[in-house]
Amino acid sequence: MVKKNKIVRIPPVEKKPGFNMPRRDRWVLPTKEISRARVTEGGIRARKTRKELLRVEIKEDLLDQLARNGTTGKYYIDLVDKYMDFWDLENELIADIKKRGAIVEYNNGGGQKGQKKNDSIDQRIKVNAQMLKILDSLGIKPVGDDSGDDEDEL
Repeated sequence: MVKKNKIVRIPPVEKKPGFNMPRRDRWVLPTKEISRARVTEGGIRARKTRKELLRVEIKEDLLDQLARNGTTGKYYIDLVDKYMDFWDLENELIADIKKRGAIVEYNNGGGQKGQKKNDSIDQRIKVNAQMLKILDSLGIKPVGDDSGDDEDEL
């Protein structure tokens, strides 16, 4: 962990042909971005967030379940990748709903203003349905805790 009052040297970035990247070889004070980073021998590396760690765990769990079911092949691995892409998209939609709320203001530029439902809500429902279809295609079902038959409970 980098202390806030410690001066850190940012490693220089070499200019490559075809890129307009300036060379960084100056001393700077750490910023908030650097304070969340790990200083290693090779430079500064960002730490993974909770969502990134959860994403890795979910993907590993899906691949483990495929292996346990005996489902193998690149097609199924590609489906897991698509599922994870939808998972990322759903998290972005959730963040948008939390940020802007269920009802958003609109202004069409023609003098009309008003409120409308946040489109992210409908999109989240569609994304979630597609995620469930992918899980069904993979043959992965939720694990239930019930040990008896459901018919007996009626």
